[in-house]
Amino acid sequence: MDNIENNIENNKLITEFVGNIIRDNIVYFPMLQECKVDELEYDSSYDWLMSVVDFIEELGSYSIMGKKLYSTVKFSRSNVEIYFSPNQDLQLHLQFITGKVNKNTWRHTMYKHHIIKQFDFKTHGKQRGLYEAIVEFIKWYNKNECLCKNPTIQKDTKQCGKCKLYINRVKHILLTQNNNHEK
Repeated sequence: MDNIENNIENNKLITEFVGNIIRDNIVYFPMLQECKVDELEYDSSYDWLMSVVDFIEELGSYSIMGKKLYSTVKFSRSNVEIYFSPNQDLQLHLQFITGKVNKNTWRHTMYKHHIIKQFDFKTHGKQRGLYEAIVEFIKWYNKNECLCKNPTIQKDTKQCGKCKLYINRVKHILLTQNNNHEK
């Protein structure tokens, strides 16, 4: 698969992750906007990428003792880090770093899951590093998504009370609406 096809597939992955719908290679956004799949700009636009960063940080938010905590995405010229920990059960520290990755590479002790990859920021730049890290995060997130037929939402989280995995955005909205109607 060449780079353009790979970017299109990754852009589709990202746009579906944030809740947009793809039908017949047309992406349908909220507010009745649409575009073709090959017009998605996550791979080339900071504006598009930052909307995904905001989404990830909000997705990983939770409340504890009346205080709202957020997951964090940090990036610089030489690394990208995503700290995703909306609760105690499933936590991820993802890093794209310039240096070599080996068994001695620092790992945050608070996090249960670690993804650490070497990335050539000098050649590809920090925008591409952020893009690749977001794609890697979404692939991890999709593997850790709740597949229960009738999930139950844990209070103040986006987790299933049965399997402790994440409930995707659309399913979470529907469950939240159903719970509000029952009250």
